[in-house]
Amino acid sequence: MRLVLGYIKRKYPQYYSTRTIKSVTYKVNKFSTEVEPLSIRVRKFLRVALLPLVLILTLKKTKGKITIIDNFISIDKHQFRLDFIKYFNSEYKNEDFVFLTGKKYFYNSLGLQKLVKCFVVWWDFSIMALMAIFTKKSNYNRIHFDNIASNLINLILVEPKKVYLFNLGSPTAYLTALFGQVDFDFYISSSNSVLYSANKYGHLPDATLLLCWNYQLEEYKSYTNLGWVKVKEAILWGPEEILEHSQVKPEPHQYDVGIYSRGDWARKKNLSRVKDLEALRNYEYSNDYYPKSFREMVKLLGEMKPQFTMKIYTHPLERDLYNKHNIKPDYWDLAEKYNIEIDLSEGNSIDKLYECKIGVGGVTTILMDRWGHELEGFMAYNKELDEKYCVPKHLGKYGKSFFNNIKELENLLIQSVNK
Repeated sequence: MRLVLGYIKRKYPQYYSTRTIKSVTYKVNKFSTEVEPLSIRVRKFLRVALLPLVLILTLKKTKGKITIIDNFISIDKHQFRLDFIKYFNSEYKNEDFVFLTGKKYFYNSLGLQKLVKCFVVWWDFSIMALMAIFTKKSNYNRIHFDNIASNLINLILVEPKKVYLFNLGSPTAYLTALFGQVDFDFYISSSNSVLYSANKYGHLPDATLLLCWNYQLEEYKSYTNLGWVKVKEAILWGPEEILEHSQVKPEPHQYDVGIYSRGDWARKKNLSRVKDLEALRNYEYSNDYYPKSFREMVKLLGEMKPQFTMKIYTHPLERDLYNKHNIKPDYWDLAEKYNIEIDLSEGNSIDKLYECKIGVGGVTTILMDRWGHELEGFMAYNKELDEKYCVPKHLGKYGKSFFNNIKELENLLIQSVNK
């Protein structure tokens, strides 16, 4: 960590502040849990050291003047990023863009001054990557020095008019924006979920933050007042899946309550997807807190069913397990007992947002998507476990959409259904 902060202090003293230190350390420590093996640290250094060779082999001339930086997206998703930006900038065409992933290099003109700048960037990051080999701390696990160096070198060579950056929650993306905002006009997507878990600290005073949902605007106001976030400007755009959401039109509700599953029974510690199909068939993870909590919710909602019509909307992970491997969700028996329909059809739940008047589930982005369409979404909230992801008090009026027990949920449902 001292390597990166020392570099900022030396090269970008105008950005070296308590806000910057918090922004860097929070994003790094969030992802760094284990010390990387020596072999991986050496491999990371070699990727930086060999950048000049990769540059020579891949360098390609471009006329594009708008760059997109996303080091963590597959090639087949590039159009997804383009569609998002073009939706809010209809004058842009595909040929206007240069997509930077850290694996190829582009230029619109070459000159000695540019090459010297590129050399300085490569040298600085080579030294940091070399020194990181000898650290036994986990702080550098998610800092990809090669990607940051590649991003900055590409910006020098392309000289874009605008830079659109994604995955701000990653240390690599944040540091690219921090260093790049000096000379380039950065526009940074906040992503579709709450800012709190990854981006509650963001010191980018010369960059523009693109907010993806209205509830993020509430967060932004709160974090700005607290001094956690500082940007040149924040603009409310829309969700990154804007083409999908723009097709969602209001229609009469078919159900009172939609119960949204996160597929927690098929995950380890509510995060990693389990690949062991036999373990899933035997529901080996169903006794973890979140799966048990969701089953309890289904049971209690099922007991209310005479008052409300209901449907369970499954997570794409669950639909895949059922349709490809015939593995049923662990709450299947409860749905049968209470005669609650389970949606296991292909696709996603976005185009069905209006099917139900009210959405209920754990803390999940699909329920926050409902907020974006001015639909109600209520989420079970366990302060001890969920506070690391979001804090209701920072969400303005949306903070009232969380419940701590089934009685609170029942009151919310009765009030909402009777509106």
